[in-house]
Amino acid sequence: MSDEALADLIRQDRIDILVDIYGRGPINRMRVLARKPAPIQVAWGPISTGMNVVDYFISDRVAIPKSRFHRYEECVVWLPHSYIAWVPPTEPVDVSERPVDVTNPIVFSAFNRAIKMTPITLDLWARTMVEVENSRLLMKGSIGDRPQLRQKVLAALEVRGVDPQRVSFLSGGDRPSHLAAYRHV
Repeated sequence: MSDEALADLIRQDRIDILVDIYGRGPINRMRVLARKPAPIQVAWGPISTGMNVVDYFISDRVAIPKSRFHRYEECVVWLPHSYIAWVPPTEPVDVSERPVDVTNPIVFSAFNRAIKMTPITLDLWARTMVEVENSRLLMKGSIGDRPQLRQKVLAALEVRGVDPQRVSFLSGGDRPSHLAAYRHV
C-alpha cells in the first residue's frame, strides 16, 4: 500500500492515536507520519523522527536524558523502566587486548543486524575502506551465520572497489563473546 493510500485509510478509520514502532530503519513509513493522518502521533526509540507532526516520542531516562530533550521535535515521554532489554555484564570483559600499533591495519566494525545493510550503508563502508588504505571491515551478527548473505555483501563491496579479502565475519553469539569481539577492532 502506498504511503498516501495508508494515510487515507488511517483517516477513514478515524484512528485517534497512531504509534510508529519501526522508526527510521531502511523500510519505514515516515512519509505516512508526515501526512499527519491521526490527531495524535507517537514514535519510540533512541532517535527522533525530526518531524514536528509527531507529537510524542516514547523513550526512557537512559536513552534520552532530560539534557537531550531540546534535540527532539517531539515531546519526549519516559517509560517508567528502560524499554531496552539490556542488563549490564556481571563480569568485566577485557576488550583492550589488541595493541595500538601504527603497523596494524585499522579495523572498522559493523556489529549490527543485517537489515541495516542498505545500499547507502554499503556505499559509505566501501568509500571509507577505499580511502583508508589497508583497512579491514569486521561484521558481526546474524550475517556471520548466513553464507548467502555474506556473499551478497562481499559482492556488493567488491563492485564498490573493496577486496573481499579485507572483510571478515563473526557469528552473533552471547554477550561475553560479543563484547570480547571488540578487541579485534
